[in-house]
Amino acid sequence: MSRNWTPAAEVAAAWVHRERGWREDAEATVYDAAARAATPAERAAALARAGDLAWERGEAETALARYEGALRAEPEHDGAAAGRARALAGLGRSEEALTAWARARAAAPRPGYAVESGELLLALGRSAEAADHFALARHQAAALARDGVRQGPVLGRLEADHGDPAEAVRLLTEEHRRHPGPAASGALGWALLKAGRSAEALPRLRAAVKDGPNTARPAYHLGMAHLALGERGAARRQLTRALRLAPEFSPLHAERARRELAALGEPAWGPPPA
Repeated sequence: MSRNWTPAAEVAAAWVHRERGWREDAEATVYDAAARAATPAERAAALARAGDLAWERGEAETALARYEGALRAEPEHDGAAAGRARALAGLGRSEEALTAWARARAAAPRPGYAVESGELLLALGRSAEAADHFALARHQAAALARDGVRQGPVLGRLEADHGDPAEAVRLLTEEHRRHPGPAASGALGWALLKAGRSAEALPRLRAAVKDGPNTARPAYHLGMAHLALGERGAARRQLTRALRLAPEFSPLHAERARRELAALGEPAWGPPPA
């Protein structure tokens, strides 16, 4: 990376590398940014992105350390607070994670944070509290939309998993039209799958895995599409891949991936019985 680049530009470049699947380049660039940071805000931004990369590798302890370093540099950094919450949940420290989610929501009223904290509550069996968080997410999304901030991705995710999948398809079809790419394709594919349109979902979810970053959630989504279509071997491969990439990628979905894999059992070997 050119020495003329600012740490902020290096952090942005690192995420471009990540989107293209160049993980080693992303990590080298973000650590360069942290080393060259001249202000607490620059250091926090770099360390928070380093935490994100570690989290996606399934290294929850390392991610937690990076996020906590970012918060020491800038205590109000909401991205680091949210990352810390994810890492704590992945380590099984659920009550601490809920406190960390409250800190992230206080730092920034992002509806995605309310969705994720709601999903943790749902995984803990606290469905009434989870519903309150999902309602908060809708309220925050509406307020941001009135200010011109697009909310299709987060509302689409919320509707797909905890509301009306048909509405998720509508929202994410529009999002994909405006901003095509692997992330939009994967989000729309997941909504189609949740709406019972598995055959339509499959090519979009394949594209998200093929063209997007090598992370757990797209592999999980593709595995669930194969499962819905009765393609047991392909489902097993993708669900296994998701859990190898990040065993605790989601409080809700990682556990479901494990249950589905257990139900699939070991692959059969040899010719089928006569």
